[in-house]
Amino acid sequence: MILSLHNSRTSMALQGSTADALFVDNVQNVHVKVHPVVVFGILDHYNRRPEPGPVRVIGTLLGTVVGNVVEIHNAFGVPHAEKENEVALGQDYHRAMYSHFTRINDKERIVGWYATTLEGGRALNSNSIIIHGFYAGNADHGAGGARLVHLVVDAAVASGRVSIKAYVSTAVNISGAPVANIFHQVKLDVVSTAPEKVCLDRMIRGQEREKAWMASETVATVLPGGGAAAAREDLEASVATLLGMLEQVSGFVDRVVAGEEEPDSTVGCEIADTLSAVPRVRPELFDSIFSGNLQDLLMVSYLSSLTKANLAISEKLSGLRNK
Repeated sequence: MILSLHNSRTSMALQGSTADALFVDNVQNVHVKVHPVVVFGILDHYNRRPEPGPVRVIGTLLGTVVGNVVEIHNAFGVPHAEKENEVALGQDYHRAMYSHFTRINDKERIVGWYATTLEGGRALNSNSIIIHGFYAGNADHGAGGARLVHLVVDAAVASGRVSIKAYVSTAVNISGAPVANIFHQVKLDVVSTAPEKVCLDRMIRGQEREKAWMASETVATVLPGGGAAAAREDLEASVATLLGMLEQVSGFVDRVVAGEEEPDSTVGCEIADTLSAVPRVRPELFDSIFSGNLQDLLMVSYLSSLTKANLAISEKLSGLRNK
């Protein structure tokens, strides 16, 4: 079912600031934390939008709310169409996707919605408050509309970098009647877990290697062996990082046991949780699994390098044939 929303009164979506006299205390200290996977998902949604299609794409934000801190872990796109003072949303799709996500993680709730920028890089328009009202009516995290987040991502990268802003909305009342809504920009940080940092590092280093390969002019630079060496370097760096963290934790435990450092219950619980998450595997079985996976990785890297070399040779031969 498509839910059609429209303004029944004259409403405005205005942008406020921390210096605005109408800024209220319950939104002033809102702090939004968003994970990189959410940003990547929004950019992918924008790039896959139908052509011709909507100027912007929108979707639902999922996460947790603790006090004034809103942490966004996941997001999914929602089909919509909009024109002046009217918005059509795929309500059934929104509910079905939300149901699927809660089956995976029942702790995450609707914490807001996202949108990409409009023409000219504008973040808000009159329809923004209509959509915001829809999500305010469907949010079930109990934090109230003051902490319902509107995330705006500049997917067109007009400034040369991905700009991300977060807003919360407050109503402006005159004689007890709402006449407008103001969006206040709040503090936003992009946060990463340890696995996300590893993935980001691999993505960045992979792009650097790809650029170096594309810039090379000789076939020798892409002959088999280069990819395997790069894979070994990545694996060696990952293992070295892991060993460094293990040595740091082990040193802390040794100092606590020796009475040289005060124990920290929070750190102890985190260490216990980490150790309990590691499966108990016999050393010889672990060596066998690790060696097998390493061989698979090297084989994939070798085949990838071989394919690149064949493509490079084919391009050279095609260029000679055309001459």
